[in-house]
Amino acid sequence: MLPATWLAVTVVLADATSAAASPAAATTCTDNWVGPASGTSNWNTSGDWSAGVPNGNSTVACIQKAGTYTVQATTSSDAAAAIVVGGAASGTQTLQIDGVNLPITQSSEVLKGGVLSLTPTSSGSAAISATGTTTSLTIAHGGTLSSAGTSDAADIATPLLINKGTVTLAAASNEDSAGTTDAGSFTIASGSTLTSSGADFTHSAGKLTVHGTFDSDNIFTQSGGTETGNPVVQHAGTFVDSAGTGSFITYQATIEGTIPAGQTVTNLASPGNSNDTIGGVSAGVTVDGTLTCQTTSTTICTFSTAGDWPGITVASGGTLSTTGPGNSSAYVNLDANMDVKAGGTLAIANPATMVNTFTLTNAGSWQVTATGYISIGGNCAVTSTGTIEVSAGSGVTPPDGTILQNSGQFGNSGTLAVDTVGSEGGGPDQPVITAKPGVGQFTNYSFGPDYYTVSYTPTEVELTPATPFSASATAFSPVENEPITPKVASFTTHGEPGTYSATVNYGDGSGTQPATVNLSGSSGKVTGPTHTYTATGTYTVTVVISTTAGTTKKVSEKVTTTGP
Repeated sequence: MLPATWLAVTVVLADATSAAASPAAATTCTDNWVGPASGTSNWNTSGDWSAGVPNGNSTVACIQKAGTYTVQATTSSDAAAAIVVGGAASGTQTLQIDGVNLPITQSSEVLKGGVLSLTPTSSGSAAISATGTTTSLTIAHGGTLSSAGTSDAADIATPLLINKGTVTLAAASNEDSAGTTDAGSFTIASGSTLTSSGADFTHSAGKLTVHGTFDSDNIFTQSGGTETGNPVVQHAGTFVDSAGTGSFITYQATIEGTIPAGQTVTNLASPGNSNDTIGGVSAGVTVDGTLTCQTTSTTICTFSTAGDWPGITVASGGTLSTTGPGNSSAYVNLDANMDVKAGGTLAIANPATMVNTFTLTNAGSWQVTATGYISIGGNCAVTSTGTIEVSAGSGVTPPDGTILQNSGQFGNSGTLAVDTVGSEGGGPDQPVITAKPGVGQFTNYSFGPDYYTVSYTPTEVELTPATPFSASATAFSPVENEPITPKVASFTTHGEPGTYSATVNYGDGSGTQPATVNLSGSSGKVTGPTHTYTATGTYTVTVVISTTAGTTKKVSEKVTTTGP
């Protein structure tokens, strides 16, 4: 670790495509490497420098001699006002800092073909530091900052600006204590850990690859590029999002901005804590990708906003979900305004999810899975004009897939969709929504393979399992190039009410077309539109039958067309 009195140095990984480049505009070489152009040499050898061993007062030390070689800094006296590594006509020039700190006071560079390597040893950490607040280290395109070793730590006490440059961290322990802006190639190797402690990290372009561990506790900004491998973990501070793909995990962190499509952010609360917040700015958070609030058996996950902040907007294609086990002491608290737009999804899979205080507006798909249970309390006002989709299990008290309204307001005028998990086989009423009097009624229903009657009591929206209509496909024998108007299916209502409709796909590429339904008593048949098969062969005819009471069934039959 660096002493507290050391200041940070800015590391800039910028583009420099020439085979040999000059130092930064603010620096001029005053001491050039003239030592061996192969093998490994020591920094502290007077004859290897054009003006003697560099010092930290005014020397700009340049390691630019053509060849492939390494210069090692191994003593605490090794220093320079500035360094320039690489930019030679050929070869690879490496400055290796072994177990010491190399201080600089002026802007420095690592150019094409140059490598700055931090190698902690048993004698101490490896670091490069600055004594001036405006000092920077620019690493050009083709230049590399790396770390290696298992002893102590590689201290990157520098703001890193990576623009097409390369950072490869393979030391067991790495620390970024001054901040990074990454627009190049940044890799954390397997078995390696980077801790961004009290510093900001911005990934704006390029590729961030985490094979090891990346822990951040200040501000992490994702504004472009890709993140692959293991998720970046934000232990505290703020996660600011706007663009890019990848996976991120937040603990006790504020989330701001937009979670873009192709990106997943999972909030995992620390054990016993429930202070995770989402928002932090009046603009709130927009979800185009996936935002998940996840618990364990001992943790609480909370998304909360303050005042009138918009909170969470789930855009079309976006998903806000709750997952993990849940109980009275380990639950999900969605304590924020939530607006699920058409095409957006609110997926409740946690069995102890709560919505309190704010508003929930659903114009998309609100799903409560077989493991999900959501309680609406406080002064929360709920309005649904989209679809509420529940998964009704059997033999569960209270049944899974339930929305419980303890207080507040609940209004809906959308669609109630029910997917059956297992088989109901009759049994008691299933209260899908338990609400106080005045709950709105659904205008449409869409059930799975089982049929339900829906009733509205003063306190509940109840489902009563009933026998749905049954259907089977009907075989027919077409002849090539001869028109046919076949019966394609039959069905029995079993008392399921509603208006029946059907479509048919003849399986020959002609597409799906409306079919005619004829119902007599409890029996019905489906007749397809006139059709002509133009080639012999075997085709799969698919018929979909639906009723306005909510049930849809799909049946199919193979038919073989014979020659004329």
